[in-house]
Amino acid sequence: MNNKLLPALSVLFATAVIFSACNPQGNATSAASQGNAADSSAANTHRTIANIVYINTDTLINNYNMFKDMSAKYEEHATKVQNELDTRTRSWERKVNELQEKASKGLITRSQGEEMQNNLAKEQQSLIEYRDKALAELQEEESVMFNNVRHNIDEFLKKYNEEKKYDLILSTSSVTNAVWLGNPDLDVTMEVLEGMNKEYAATLKDSSNNKETNSTTKK
Repeated sequence: MNNKLLPALSVLFATAVIFSACNPQGNATSAASQGNAADSSAANTHRTIANIVYINTDTLINNYNMFKDMSAKYEEHATKVQNELDTRTRSWERKVNELQEKASKGLITRSQGEEMQNNLAKEQQSLIEYRDKALAELQEEESVMFNNVRHNIDEFLKKYNEEKKYDLILSTSSVTNAVWLGNPDLDVTMEVLEGMNKEYAATLKDSSNNKETNSTTKK
């Protein structure tokens, strides 16, 4: 499911800081002042560009261990639902075929046939309700997974940028191209990915320690 799920997580934006030079003296500004303003503007522009980086969202998400774990659980649940639906559908179809065969051979009365048809109609409706409910649950689970991944990326980048002080963090992916072409030196994907996976590993370790502590306390 991975490639199908990624579009909902494709774009990450930060606030840009724009620098401009002002000329308070209007037409009275000397040529030297204009030159200084141009130099200042060029320097500011260069500084802004130097503080822009980008992330490959596909790479980040596909290699984020939390997404891998949640995706695996989702796929397991989806497979169970599909298997159950297939089993119930085959059972219903078998009963329909049996009814048709018995009716064609005159092995049941009209009254019996009508009763069997009514029962099959009820079973079909139950099957449809199961399918709709299961699909709704899967959609909700998928949405929660998206929200958790997006939330963790947002929160990590806030902490990450407290140290890095970037003016703008862009993203690129197979779906959206906020960055059509960029200097690889400005790609911080692997740095962010490493930090997020370390943070997730620490979370798993804390969770495991808490479970062991609770288990020991109960004993």
